Amino acid sequence: MQLNEEDRQRRGLENRPTTIVSFQEKLEARQQAADSDVCLGLDSDLGQIPDFLKRGKFASESMTSFNMQIMKEVHPYISVIKPNSAFYEARGIEGQKALRTTVKSIKRQYPDIPVILDAKRGDIGNTNEQYAMAVFDEVDADAVTLHPTTGSSYFKDQELILGALEPFLRRKDKGIFILCRTSNPDAGQFQDLPIPLREIPPEYKERYGDLTELGEIMESHTVPLYLVTAYVASRFWNVNGNVSVIAGAIYPEQLGFIRKVVGDMLILVPGIGKQQGDLEGTIRLGKNSNGRGMIINSSSGIIFASDGEDFAMAARDQAMGLRDRIRELKQTA
Repeated sequence: MQLNEEDRQRRGLENRPTTIVSFQEKLEARQQAADSDVCLGLDSDLGQIPDFLKRGKFASESMTSFNMQIMKEVHPYISVIKPNSAFYEARGIEGQKALRTTVKSIKRQYPDIPVILDAKRGDIGNTNEQYAMAVFDEVDADAVTLHPTTGSSYFKDQELILGALEPFLRRKDKGIFILCRTSNPDAGQFQDLPIPLREIPPEYKERYGDLTELGEIMESHTVPLYLVTAYVASRFWNVNGNVSVIAGAIYPEQLGFIRKVVGDMLILVPGIGKQQGDLEGTIRLGKNSNGRGMIINSSSGIIFASDGEDFAMAARDQAMGLRDRIRELKQTA
């Protein structure tokens, strides 16, 4: 969707360079420069922010101050940040202001660090047009997390047509992260649902694609739904090379299955830290053929390491420790 000049000026786009650097390129450059695969989850719950930062201040001021003090200490040890929009939306206008100010400040002070907005959007046509504008044009995120269940492709006269998620997928310079296997205990209720590939009718294959290759990769005629998601996202939706997947560190074996299906595609791995994900198993089973291919997220385990005046320094120590531990495990994996 094209923006008119008034929209471009309002969103601060008029002075942007014409050379477009994709999210993937920006992330890879940052990973190499920082020698880090750590994704910092800025899930800045106002209720957990130290009290001294909140006295006499609006919520937006407190949240932004907390975020930027964290970034000042943590930025040398991370490759990407991932604010979860829920923690900002919950605070209304003040939270939205904090999110926008934080992203704007990070892009000004740390322009080489990309921003993933963990918004978990996903709807149909016109709604996704608005969601994409909100995420990429208003917030100015470099990437976004999406739900896959609306679908996003079908075949018409043997031609692949991008559907529901197309407003996101067509943004070639942006990163698109598709939820496959989440880290919550009840994730398997739907995500592990077994799909008998031999029983898929021909009319489904004609319209949505043949999954025979997936069975061959897994050497099984029955696979869980999350692997169908990973296969479809990697084979049919990644037409612009900007699609990645999400798999939680709580279930490293399933992460390994996803890696087998998606090849060298980038995987975002949440669940490290307070969710007690298996970091060693994640590195061993999740790395790609180049020994990388992952960004490993920790949120509250880093940003809420302390509720005292040393909160930013404590966050630094946690981020540095995670970066170093990932380095060690990659060398031995």
